[in-house]
Amino acid sequence: MEIDERKYKKLIIEIIAAFKKLDTELLAHKMVFEALIKPHYSDAEHSLESAINNPRIQKIMREKYDLPLERLLKQVDESVRKNSLLKWVEEWKPSGPVN
Repeated sequence: MEIDERKYKKLIIEIIAAFKKLDTELLAHKMVFEALIKPHYSDAEHSLESAINNPRIQKIMREKYDLPLERLLKQVDESVRKNSLLKWVEEWKPSGPVN
């Protein structure tokens, strides 16, 4: 069975993006909840948006999702190239005189 590399990579990207979005929102909710204990954080909606875009959360999410995704996509590319080369070698029918 052949795998459509483009579709496979798109699926991987979409799954990781969904996990990253959910994890980011969860971490942001946690930060807002902790911050709401303090009196100057009364606007939960604004606080949540600020927390989602917080550089600390963005760094955590990049390390947790973006970097592994980049490595995984690179492995897919390498695997496809290896399989393509293997298939080419298996199907190669040299012509011309024997050396």
